[in-house]
Amino acid sequence: MRARFLAALFLVCGAGAGAAPKVALRIAPEVDRQYPQLRLDISKSGVAEVAEPAELLLTTGDELSDYAELDPVGEFHTDIIRLGKLTSGDAQAVLPRVLALVQRQKAVIDLAKGRAPDGIEACKVDSQQPHKCLPEAQVRIQGALAPILVRNSSGEAKFITVLETTSKLGIGLTELRASEEITRLAPGQHILISPSGFGTIGESHQIVIVSDHGFDPSAFVQPSPFTSNATCFVRAYPDCVRDVRPLPTLAGLSAIGFTYQDQNRRPGEDEMQPAMGGGQPVARGDADWMVELYSTLPYSAAEIEADKKLPVAEQKYLAQRTPAELAHACGGTMIGRDLVLTAAHCVATGRFLPPNEARIFTDRRVRLGSLLLGRGGETRAIVGMVVHQGYTGQGSGLPNDIALLLLKSDEPVRLGIRSLNVSVAMPTPGADLVGLGWGYTKAVAPGANVLMSMSDQLQHNPDSLQAAPLEVLAGPDCNKRVNNMLKAGMMCLVTPRAVAAASGAPTFSCRGDSGGPLVRNYGTSKEELAGLTSWSLGCGYKDTPSVYTDTAYFSRWIDAARKAIKPGVVIRIGDPAASH
Repeated sequence: MRARFLAALFLVCGAGAGAAPKVALRIAPEVDRQYPQLRLDISKSGVAEVAEPAELLLTTGDELSDYAELDPVGEFHTDIIRLGKLTSGDAQAVLPRVLALVQRQKAVIDLAKGRAPDGIEACKVDSQQPHKCLPEAQVRIQGALAPILVRNSSGEAKFITVLETTSKLGIGLTELRASEEITRLAPGQHILISPSGFGTIGESHQIVIVSDHGFDPSAFVQPSPFTSNATCFVRAYPDCVRDVRPLPTLAGLSAIGFTYQDQNRRPGEDEMQPAMGGGQPVARGDADWMVELYSTLPYSAAEIEADKKLPVAEQKYLAQRTPAELAHACGGTMIGRDLVLTAAHCVATGRFLPPNEARIFTDRRVRLGSLLLGRGGETRAIVGMVVHQGYTGQGSGLPNDIALLLLKSDEPVRLGIRSLNVSVAMPTPGADLVGLGWGYTKAVAPGANVLMSMSDQLQHNPDSLQAAPLEVLAGPDCNKRVNNMLKAGMMCLVTPRAVAAASGAPTFSCRGDSGGPLVRNYGTSKEELAGLTSWSLGCGYKDTPSVYTDTAYFSRWIDAARKAIKPGVVIRIGDPAASH
């Protein structure tokens, strides 16, 4: 887990201040050569310039050469800001708006480098001894849990407001006493400002602005382009960045600043918190082929009440789950206009065993075009299915865990859903791939209750689709780790060596990821479906691998299933290669 930092800046009206400084950018040579117009766009923005020493580098990711991003340079602290595709114009459209947000934040932070204010004392204090300033070493340890004491030692009344800004570029107001956003501090008076809380991962700033006269603090506020909405969480699309208001005048402001390291964690954060096992939320446009399989039969109130009365070891904790979690079944991948490839154990086991396999047409439905669990996008009925003949349906982790679904095609299509090509080349040991899903996110030991994490916390499905890097493990090495359960058509994935070497969170699949895709060359024009999430012993426990169905191994079966599938029936066919 990355360390958290928080810097507190105290701004006081009185000292002179010039115009808001521009943001200094450097453009990566390859981007500069291919898109020379960017230099002119940056100059025209009025808030930034191509200059050294640079604070941000405009570049593209190592793998996604068409996706532009702003990377922090030197002592400038912000998250990497992904801007979107250059070829589509998304990056060019959002760049001036993002730079304006950066400039507004930079302007108030830079005030800490100026002359300290006269007549104002400010420090971090212990909540048990609120009138005693903490030494610098202790401030760095206590982080955001320490309140701020501001004392007016001048002979004039001052008006005070408090801003908070983070590496996510948003600026918000802190509530003062009696729910005030601005308060009057008379000569000789002081105010104790409550702790800001946990802040965010990365560098954050708490800014106390003081003026001789009343003013509107909301003029400093700006929404962050990165919100809990999955479409904006990772990438700043144009519609994620609202119009940026002009920065209020900074003339006459001065500042006091100090920095500290916030090591506080929310309950449960002592355990690593991987997403899809160590992943990140997927950005809009990066997984248009991803689908969710969900149940059309909601749990009744009686079923939820009955679950509460079961012994703890037998409970499904239905009452603690959202409707979206309760309905979620599996993931899948669009491989044709109306075709979804998924794991057989998602659609051909339990209540869907013969002679009830046709229940899949009424009890399950597919959601496509959304990164959010249980909402958004469009939904389709399942009207046909082909299951591998070698899949018995008696449980997960069995051979031939693959099925093809036919979706209803006469519904109007509003979204530009694309298909993912199926790989015909089996991944080699050591290859890096990416797994995607809405599955549980915390490690579970083999044989333990997958609903509970190793720190005995209830597992939840993430609200946003997750993607995690995985590395192919050689078959013999894998078989030793899965008690010789590896069969033909299966492949094992583990945390990439590079991630482990950098002390990154373990990466793995878990319940809820089933049927979801394993992708080669993820996020590029050459991406292809390499596998389907199938089974694992526990979830990400030590060196235990995640096991996937190898789609290249079943490529001939997939071709045969495409030809055989038709509305209204469930068909079982074997691998054509085995019939010769």
